[in-house]
Amino acid sequence: MTMLDRVAAARSSRSIARADPVSLEEFGLLLATGNGAATRSKAGVTVGPKRALGITAWFSGVRYLTESVAGLPWHVYRMDGIEKVRRAKPPWLRKPDVEQPWYGLMEHIMMSLLHQGNAYAFKVRNAAGQVVGLRELFPRPDHPGHRP
Repeated sequence: MTMLDRVAAARSSRSIARADPVSLEEFGLLLATGNGAATRSKAGVTVGPKRALGITAWFSGVRYLTESVAGLPWHVYRMDGIEKVRRAKPPWLRKPDVEQPWYGLMEHIMMSLLHQGNAYAFKVRNAAGQVVGLRELFPRPDHPGHRP
């Protein structure tokens, strides 16, 4: 029996079986820790496979919801007696901010609602006092404000 025959025989006799499927995140954790147990992060928080995958699932769900809502068509209506009359798009709906389109503003508002429970927008007015834009405000626990 030659050397190659012995290697081929050894390879064919081995069978590798897993008891349960492992995701890439769990596999990376198993490689990093050696046993798959929960480890303490640099921030002092214990993170195990279930918690790490839970965070990923949360952010995936939030991203799905924010992108879905931001992509919906938005319209402005005026009440005329008991009838709703659709108005032309005002400037704050066409382009709410010089730095950000409507889609980005809606993403931020939905993200704030899902993470913090509330969302704020600052009304930008022209010299006549008309609302011409909206600027996102960050809902911090101590006070809302605009991030430069």
